[in-house]
Amino acid sequence: MRTARPLFMATAAVSVLGLLTGCSGGSSSSTATSVSKDCKPKFTFPTISKGTLTIAAPEAPPYFSNAGGKQSGIDLETLNQFAKDACLKASWNVIPAAGDIEAVRTKRVDITAGGWYATPDRGKVVNQSDPVYVELPTILSKSATSDANALKGKTVGTVTGYAWVPDLKKLYGDKLKEYQSTDAALSDLATGRTAAAVLGGIDAPYLVSQSARFKDIVAKTMRPTAAVAVSEKPSLPNYPHTKGNDELTAALNKELAGLRSSGRIAEILKKYNIDPKLADVEKYR
Repeated sequence: MRTARPLFMATAAVSVLGLLTGCSGGSSSSTATSVSKDCKPKFTFPTISKGTLTIAAPEAPPYFSNAGGKQSGIDLETLNQFAKDACLKASWNVIPAAGDIEAVRTKRVDITAGGWYATPDRGKVVNQSDPVYVELPTILSKSATSDANALKGKTVGTVTGYAWVPDLKKLYGDKLKEYQSTDAALSDLATGRTAAAVLGGIDAPYLVSQSARFKDIVAKTMRPTAAVAVSEKPSLPNYPHTKGNDELTAALNKELAGLRSSGRIAEILKKYNIDPKLADVEKYR
């Protein structure tokens, strides 16, 4: 799996550029929530701007989107609830993925969203929360298979940069075709140039559900196999946030535990056509 969340579709990149036009510092900010006067916080922690949780995210649905001025996404709903429970306004800043961690490191924002994986190197410059959800490799095909081994001898697509690519090269040899974007991989699958594609379990099922071009494609979480290591031990996305703000870390972890135990994270995933089982992070910790 990738250690950074790329912009998966060319249209997403165009949307970001449109949002950034004329905005200082390369970002666009809008307050998504308000706070009632009688609000009693479940937890308190310092923030960069008093009374506001400042959040950075790339235009990368289904994690976060501000397309057409309408905000949506898994992380939007999760972190808006977190801000509400802390009696804070939530201010979302659209920043291309390459600048999000830097925005946290330099304390321009409190937190970043968008499917970031926890890594030791990243932990040197930001605090990292408990996992939010699991992103297992997912097989997309017209045959609805979940068995990676059953695809041997067939042309299989994937996106360059994912942690499973080396294993897929061993499994499929010259039958593996690498792409620069999820959209490109799905397009070749839809037209029959490939028999299947191994893609991310969060974004790919969502993108398939959003386009009539992909109506015949079925997404299935890959059956665990030793041939693809991350199918058994995946990386787990988290919310990187300001280094040294341990009170924020504790509050985030408490919020995530509550949302998970109540079934709310699973509900949010299902809303975006994503397997709700990907909320079960404890299985992989």
